[in-house]
Amino acid sequence: MRTVVKSHEVAHLWAHQTQLSARTPGNMSFDGPDFFSYSTVIGTIVTGKDGRRAYLVSDSHYSVSTSSHQNDMRCAIPSGAVVYRVPGVSRGSTRLGDAARIMDEWTRRVSDLLEQSARSRKPKNARLLAEAAATVESMREFAAFMGLKRVKLPKLPGTVEAVAAAVAAEDARKERAQRAADKRRAVEFAKRLEDERARLAEWEAGAGSYPDAYNLPTALRVIGDTVETSRGASFPVAHALRGLALVDSVRARGEEWRTNGHTCHLGHYRIDRIAPDGTVYAGCHVVPFAAIERIRPALQAAAFVPPGRLEYVELGGACDDCAVAIANDDYTGMDEDAAARVRAGIERAGHPLSVGDEMGFSWQPCAVCGGLAGNRHAVGYLASAAA
Repeated sequence: MRTVVKSHEVAHLWAHQTQLSARTPGNMSFDGPDFFSYSTVIGTIVTGKDGRRAYLVSDSHYSVSTSSHQNDMRCAIPSGAVVYRVPGVSRGSTRLGDAARIMDEWTRRVSDLLEQSARSRKPKNARLLAEAAATVESMREFAAFMGLKRVKLPKLPGTVEAVAAAVAAEDARKERAQRAADKRRAVEFAKRLEDERARLAEWEAGAGSYPDAYNLPTALRVIGDTVETSRGASFPVAHALRGLALVDSVRARGEEWRTNGHTCHLGHYRIDRIAPDGTVYAGCHVVPFAAIERIRPALQAAAFVPPGRLEYVELGGACDDCAVAIANDDYTGMDEDAAARVRAGIERAGHPLSVGDEMGFSWQPCAVCGGLAGNRHAVGYLASAAA
């Protein structure tokens, strides 16, 4: 298992928690739930009282390089996830996820905002009061999510109606400012899209390592035996071919596929859903079928598969050692004799193998190395579908 990866991939590995740790050759890393910029935790993953996962991201401003790390981290968080922007920590601190610290920092922030509001004139005082009210609401939601007991929320001055009026006035001001800003940004965005399309076209042709094209649909390319995404993730061609077979099957049936007891892994990542039109959803990635179809010839050429629609041919059940070796090319947990048997079994298969769903216990020998009864994982290979 690789622990030194590309800068954009480390954020995806953290967001999906597919391995315990990883780092870039530079100063971005994660260890368990904690995401680091240099030695400071700028993001962490917590579990709420109902078992749901939430991402806590620092709202503090640091250096230019750490700001870039923060952007990579936020972009890797899966769509629809629970996210809280929480007060950041000082440099070198790892206490970002400390719930008591978060509530204390928010309480101090509300106190400062109310003090500034009392000294300010309209409309600034209304903006400060509205920000204080929004912070109190964040505290209420976070405390409920985490199941915190005996929480004392800061009291806002005046009546509920006065606070609501201040919030409404601030919302109206923001709406006017937003309309003016939208007009300016429309022109800037059009230019940015033009630049992103140019960079993405160069990247698809094989240039560069990351196109920085987040405003465009996810694109794919094949480099050697690896598929790379325009959002910084990568996975083996062998896994991509199995995913392609699943996409072809979904399109042929015209029915949506979801991971519900059945999984399809692409390297460290898992496909969450495939729409009837072939659009693939995996974490923060939404990959249109057109992007998948564009690399089909390159995938089939890389794996020496004849052109056409693919089907997955199941070989049987593989033991845990063989499944790890096939999926991750990892033999570190085996002795020399076991590793030799697994390698020989993979070579005998005569096809690039990929691992599917866990099958549970079986008395049948391993379909790859011939090992004795034990836990089994579906394993197979790809071939052209019959005409």
